Amino acid sequence: MSVAPVAVPSSLSRLTLSRRVAIIIAAGLLVILAVLLVSSVRQQSQTFDESTHLFAGYEYWKHADFGRNPEHPPIVKLLAALPLLPMGLHEPPASPISFFKGQDFRNGTQFLYAADADAILLRARIAVALFSLALGVLVFLAVKEMFGLLAAVFALVLFTFEPNLLANGALITTDMALACLLFAAVYAFYRYCNNPSASRLALCAIATGLTLVVKQSGILVLPILVLLALVDLFVPKGDVVAKQNWLQHLCRLTFALVTVCVVSYVIVWASYGFRYAARPGPVANGPYADRLRRRAQQFASEQFHNLPRTPPSTPRVLPLRMG
Repeated sequence: MSVAPVAVPSSLSRLTLSRRVAIIIAAGLLVILAVLLVSSVRQQSQTFDESTHLFAGYEYWKHADFGRNPEHPPIVKLLAALPLLPMGLHEPPASPISFFKGQDFRNGTQFLYAADADAILLRARIAVALFSLALGVLVFLAVKEMFGLLAAVFALVLFTFEPNLLANGALITTDMALACLLFAAVYAFYRYCNNPSASRLALCAIATGLTLVVKQSGILVLPILVLLALVDLFVPKGDVVAKQNWLQHLCRLTFALVTVCVVSYVIVWASYGFRYAARPGPVANGPYADRLRRRAQQFASEQFHNLPRTPPSTPRVLPLRMG
């Protein structure tokens, strides 16, 4: 899956950048990005669901209760809540609200504002901002490998001062984590296709598995990798050896995709503690789940009683014909 060389104007082709200078510039840009992210979130109040994500992550660490905020996988919330563990925060009592989403929002608000909300948010946001910084590093490395050092520095400049990134890059949400890990999985698979090795395949598999446990829509990484494998398999490269070894190439890509799926499956299960039940041990699902169960049973009973019934058949007496 090699990238064809891009034609550039002669004036640009004469521009060169040493590796040392490029690394210094890239490091400076990443420092600027970190400062901008931290200074930005220090001036922002809590967004809509940050308290819910924080409370859920804290409950994951304390009780392995994945029934909190179950609509999102746990990894980002675990990372965001990790700096809060030494703070000895107070866990709010159980909410009387029957709907589990209402419980999460109410308990999350109580959890955040029963202590120093600014300090809690700052610690958690700095942890989440690591995904934005990691994505910046990956963008630099990917563009450098494909197009050279000058293009890599230019891409990182655009990335560093992108307004959407600066606005969302340190919020306690799953968006930047998904962008980072999805890009990492695709880039790792690109490098594996160019030069297959066990280490590159392992990196791709781990990145893919982590993509699946940061956001539900991360499942799209799997068809993306399949599409990239098909492109690598069928797009002609003008290489006679590659054409002769097409079947071997197909087997290698198939093995890589199967390995990625197996490792990803293990990572998903590991992120939930290899446990099927969302809630630990004797923890009940709550009145909302019980109400859903009763309604489902009532609906099934009503549907059964409304089925058309066949009236009992009466024996028919056939008249005897006398000869």
